[in-house]
Amino acid sequence: MSQDGVSPASYSFWEDFYASGRGTQPYEWYVSLHDFRAALAACGALGPHTQRVLQIGCGNSLLAEQLIADPDLPQDATIDNIDVCDNAIEQMNIRKEEHIVVHDQARVQYATMDAMATTYDDGYFDLVIDKGTVDALLSTLSLETGDNMNVKKVMKETFRILGGGAARAGWFIIVSRNSESTIMPYLYNDPDEDGY
Repeated sequence: MSQDGVSPASYSFWEDFYASGRGTQPYEWYVSLHDFRAALAACGALGPHTQRVLQIGCGNSLLAEQLIADPDLPQDATIDNIDVCDNAIEQMNIRKEEHIVVHDQARVQYATMDAMATTYDDGYFDLVIDKGTVDALLSTLSLETGDNMNVKKVMKETFRILGGGAARAGWFIIVSRNSESTIMPYLYNDPDEDGY
């Protein structure tokens, strides 16, 4: 999926996508919460210890709306959603006011922010969800496995902000169309070399 040779790894690809056509309406990349909720529950990611959730590269996904209404997510849990595209975040902030019940609106935040360099504190989140951001960054119109610096930056930053307190590491859920052999080298790197 490229627009006139522009890689989905580029900011301009997504700004254009969310400015017109299909990108102006909510769109789920790969799956909705319904499709992977059982996996989240099975690993304990929706349990009582999940107080702070982050969705990276949220675009105009309805995942936060679905999660905030989930009965297994604690009633005081918060969901932050970040994306580099201002227009996607603007769409979702408008939608939040129209579609999320008033008493839950403060629990759902949308912000323009780069997943490679967030402003969150170390260990702030219990659960980080990626549905396609890593895939987009791997879409450089050339084959790259294990050496994409932007993917490494996202992984390093995610592991920095993921902690969850109580000496737990938290959960990092990646929904991807790439094979395990493509994604795994980014998850298991030498801490001395890559810092995570």
